[in-house]
Amino acid sequence: MSMARRSSGEEGQSHFDFDVIVIGAGTAGLTIAKALRYLSKGKVRVAMVERETGKIGGDCLYTGCIPSKTLLATARLYHQIRHDAGERGIRVDGASLDFAAALKHTRAVIEQIAEEDDSPAIFTDMGVELIWGEARFLDSHTIQVGSRTYTAEKFAITTGSRPALPAVPGLNNNELVTNENFLELKQLPRSLLIIGGGPIAAEFSQMFTRFGSKVTIVQRHEQILPREDAELASMLQQYLEAEGVTVLTNAVLERVEEQQGEKVITVKVNGASSQVHAEVVLAAMGRTPNIEALNLEAAGVELAWENGRVKGIGIDARLRTSAANIWAAGDIAGPYYFTHVAEQEGRFVAQNILGGKQKRDYRVLPWVTFTDPELAHLGLTETEARAAHGEVIVTRLKFSQIDRARTDGHTEGMLKLITTRGVAGSPLAVRLLGAHILGPAAGELIHEFAIVMKNRLNPGLAALTIHAYPTLSLANRQVLGKRFIASDGEA
Repeated sequence: MSMARRSSGEEGQSHFDFDVIVIGAGTAGLTIAKALRYLSKGKVRVAMVERETGKIGGDCLYTGCIPSKTLLATARLYHQIRHDAGERGIRVDGASLDFAAALKHTRAVIEQIAEEDDSPAIFTDMGVELIWGEARFLDSHTIQVGSRTYTAEKFAITTGSRPALPAVPGLNNNELVTNENFLELKQLPRSLLIIGGGPIAAEFSQMFTRFGSKVTIVQRHEQILPREDAELASMLQQYLEAEGVTVLTNAVLERVEEQQGEKVITVKVNGASSQVHAEVVLAAMGRTPNIEALNLEAAGVELAWENGRVKGIGIDARLRTSAANIWAAGDIAGPYYFTHVAEQEGRFVAQNILGGKQKRDYRVLPWVTFTDPELAHLGLTETEARAAHGEVIVTRLKFSQIDRARTDGHTEGMLKLITTRGVAGSPLAVRLLGAHILGPAAGELIHEFAIVMKNRLNPGLAALTIHAYPTLSLANRQVLGKRFIASDGEA
């Protein structure tokens, strides 16, 4: 084994191979490496370890956000051609889907982004040394990658997560489809059963239904998307069901059997067992941290546990682990598995490694489920707000009241704001507690409310801001205007 330098070097210089080693080249890791080189003006010596040779960018680029959103856009276009074009006088006879071509287009988008934004050459040119292989800690300052060891004064762990897999009698997990391998499908499945009811389940159910698969969601909770506002999640479920998705809630998988080339899944729904036939089973039931290969105990890094399960690496508010020289960011730290969270945490880790005191704070965290219509979330749901604040005011506005939604033919859904009543009913003391949008471009519209919440602004100020007509952003102004006009009661 080739041993790396740790105690040699000229006076005044670090005795480690690197100042910082970043383990994992996903969103958080790439952000840390870039920021360290930029903020230190190239003085901090940075290495980045990635287990997949020549491939940086992480889950979001190769198996998550980019491929799924590309295929969702394809499914949306196909749906519009088949169902909406005729109403506008456009005749498209005989439209059909070439599933293999759709996957090929998706791979092309991935390759373009990888080449332009996440090429290894970009990082080597900025002075980051790339090390290919799987890292294993030998102590808090030393890792082993293959037959070599490397030392660093500080480390950042950003190894991400992977799909959690179910334990169901008769179900071969090697045959499961997940967001990591669905691009390997050779043909469109005739039928698909999805385990789980979160964002991936909602998005994939609509996508495959629009492509032509018969899709069933099996969700153990009372509703799909249990972290979302119950009213809007219920509306979205109705839209999915109207398109042909079967949604089974309060449901548990009991066993799986193979019969004549398809899977027969026994599902218990509200205590009663029934059978669902599916060609393919897709797991969308959460994430598992990638920690097994790291040998964290040797580095003195403790894990975070919840209900007897490892949830990731334990960190403090500044993203430092139990080892004083090691930080963690992104999915490996949880509890939010979003690319924008990983990027934010990556920036904070880089600053804190250099002596900063940035704390993560997710009281104002927008996220989006990219169904059609989209569902955007910010702050407290109605249930959470009533539990935390007692009396609140809920204001609703349907997209069918917005002219741009009418012209575009996308009037499904609504905006929902949760606010405090204000001191003595005064609109000057109103606080925005939550904003939830189910509708067209919800993921774009939600950020105006995020600015209000983040900066603790009176939401009425946004209502006084001129919004261009006819844009969907007028929905934000109108729902805020409705709130302050109807400030003595719910609307």
